[in-house]
Amino acid sequence: MLLADEPTSGLDPQTTSSILKLLAELRDELRVAVVLITHEMDVVRSVADSVARLHEGKIIERGSVAEVVRSSDSELARALLPLPPGAPHADDAGVWQLRYQRPDVDPAWLTSIARELDTEISVLAGLIETIDDGGAAGRVTVRIERSLTAAEVRAAFAARGIDAAQGSVGAAQAGVEAERGASAGADAGADESGPDASEPHGALVRSAA
Repeated sequence: MLLADEPTSGLDPQTTSSILKLLAELRDELRVAVVLITHEMDVVRSVADSVARLHEGKIIERGSVAEVVRSSDSELARALLPLPPGAPHADDAGVWQLRYQRPDVDPAWLTSIARELDTEISVLAGLIETIDDGGAAGRVTVRIERSLTAAEVRAAFAARGIDAAQGSVGAAQAGVEAERGASAGADAGADESGPDASEPHGALVRSAA
């Protein structure tokens, strides 16, 4: 096993790329697991097979990179695949936060959903990338111009492998955190010593042959 603690910290992009290439070569040639400790989420997305979030020496979230970014809206998932700046305020009822849940989401989903719902859809912000399993992962903020029920909108996106939450980034995340807080309260009796997930954290990333 090779442990690399912040090997790209403070480096320019070209040197970072060279270091990551070297680590990948060592992994493949020596057939060793590489444990990479970093706070740089771009590095995680580009080289990691699996990822774990550490807090006070404990792993509080882990999984493959694909699993984390597609199956949850956790703090780690948002750090791995963040929305670019420019998201609207929460007072716009037509704003929706979208998250890819499958690797094979049809690239033409915007056109097909707009046709199905008979409405114009504006893309306000977004980040879509190909990740470690070869599939797409994405977060997109859209505005749906026609007034529709939340159930209609969610159903249209869900049929295409996309999770949809109404409201701006802040509003959608607040809803997720509220649900998570309620769940944590229900589980408090089982683990009262668990870490506070809202505090700053590091990421431990494993990339193994």
